[in-house]
Amino acid sequence: MEIQNKELHRITTTTLVYKPDFTYLITKRAEH
Repeated sequence: MEIQNKELHRITTTTLVYKPDFTYLITKRAEH
């Protein structure tokens, strides 16, 4: 259970790090 919790935390952290870039890409694509 603890290992699964750490994995979930890692995924959440990765999502938080990459989401701004992902949003930026969508915004930039929408402008074209």
